[in-house]
Amino acid sequence: MQKKNAKKNWGLVYLLAIILVLVCAGLSYYFLKDKGAQTLPQSTKVEKKQETGVEAPDFVMEGAMGNEVSLKDFMDKPVVLNFWASWCPPCRAEMPLFNTTYREYKDKVNFIFLNVTDGLQETKESAQEFLKNKDFSFPVYYDTNLEGVSAFQVAAYPTTVLIKDGRVVQTIQGMVMEGDLEAGLKKLLDGGESK
Repeated sequence: MQKKNAKKNWGLVYLLAIILVLVCAGLSYYFLKDKGAQTLPQSTKVEKKQETGVEAPDFVMEGAMGNEVSLKDFMDKPVVLNFWASWCPPCRAEMPLFNTTYREYKDKVNFIFLNVTDGLQETKESAQEFLKNKDFSFPVYYDTNLEGVSAFQVAAYPTTVLIKDGRVVQTIQGMVMEGDLEAGLKKLLDGGESK
């Protein structure tokens, strides 16, 4: 009888240990899932991350050929500015939608797919390696000095900023869904007010 109770007790201990491991794993995932998100200092140009109607801050980024371009170079049309990293699963998941949208709207909207090239988690080489075998046609730029991340106070990836007439129309944190992107493009192209 004592052996039976001892086996029951050990079974209960194992069960509790498994539950504890699962709870710890769940908590770890919850707290570490946005591991790459950065908390950035407040910018003087954008008072709040989600504020619309403010002037889009200018910054310099690196083109695919190593040339420097600035955001203001793209202001001849509305702009879709997407901050992404190759290690970010939601960033990768939204890329096919952006690629389809880019192909459809590239004559009406300037698309900037800005890789957050921090030199630690993401390098230009790791981003290029990720893109190498993909059939994406959208243009990729590199935020090698994190000027764009700082200017727009990007705290999580992906983040997409819609800009019209040099002003922020909308900021979407997290993965963009098709309906959200369509609504955003409508604001940019159909006379949606940028305030």
